Amino acid sequence: ALQQHPTSHMRHPPIPILALFLLTAPACLTPGDPEVAPVVRPGQEPPDVPAVKLDKTGEPSTVFLAAHESFLRRAKQGPIDLLFIGDSTTAGWPSVGKQVWAHYYAGLNAANFGVGGVRTQNVLWRIEHGELAGISPKVVVLLIGVNNGGKPEVFPGVRKIGDEIRARLPETRVLL
Repeated sequence: ALQQHPTSHMRHPPIPILALFLLTAPACLTPGDPEVAPVVRPGQEPPDVPAVKLDKTGEPSTVFLAAHESFLRRAKQGPIDLLFIGDSTTAGWPSVGKQVWAHYYAGLNAANFGVGGVRTQNVLWRIEHGELAGISPKVVVLLIGVNNGGKPEVFPGVRKIGDEIRARLPETRVLL
């Protein structure tokens, strides 16, 4: 007859077995094993990781998504020779800087893809979601990073945006 193990009636394994497992589990990982990505809370992604802009409730910002949709429509309307991408400073050109925009940029097939409050992560998300598809501007003016805090940690995000622009628009000059 089969004998039952003395602990078979227990719900959980005995503490020594559980402790042995917990102590040896990390040793099972070898240098060749893939690393487990750290858990990152939405809105706290590193500057070079694409992320949708969130509103105060933690949901995707409807203002951000509406701006993104308008940029996709603008890209389909016709030629864009000069493209501005960035945050609220960029977004303000056609309104606060209306006279300057009208005088210097309006006649150059210029488009403004600026959105207030965006960070590098949000611009990367927008690029990944088609804002550069189907266009071939001669110049892209990129102004981004202040909403990341303007610290040196933002540089990987700015670099990645530049790399993405160059990969998708290889003939375009990029001005930072």
